[in-house]
Amino acid sequence: MLNAAPSECPVRDVTHSEGTSVTLECNYQASSTRPDLFWYIQRSHDFPKYILRRNTYSAGDNGTEFHERMSSAVQSNSQSTSVPLSIQKLSVRDSAVYYSKTCLSSETNN
Repeated sequence: MLNAAPSECPVRDVTHSEGTSVTLECNYQASSTRPDLFWYIQRSHDFPKYILRRNTYSAGDNGTEFHERMSSAVQSNSQSTSVPLSIQKLSVRDSAVYYSKTCLSSETNN
C-alpha cells in the first residue's frame, strides 16, 4: 500500500544562467521508515516526466534522460527529511515546472 506524506516544497520561480547549477528544495515528514521521494519535470505543452527516485533503503534510480545532470541524496534529521534536486550545467531546456511526490510504503501481512 502506498500513501502520500505531507511535504513542504516552496512554490517559487528560480532563475539562473545557462551553464550554472541550481538546487531545488523539498522537505517532508514521514512516519514510515521506508519513504520514497520522486522528482518529475513538466516542460511547456508536455506531460510530466520522471526524473529520479530516492529513499533511505536503496540506491534509488534516475530516469534515462536525466541521469547525467540531475542528482539527489536523502538528508535526514529527527524533524524531517529532505531530498533536494541538484541540476548541473543548466540549459534553456531545463526551464520547466518541477514536482516532487513522497510515497510511503507500508507492508501488510496476509
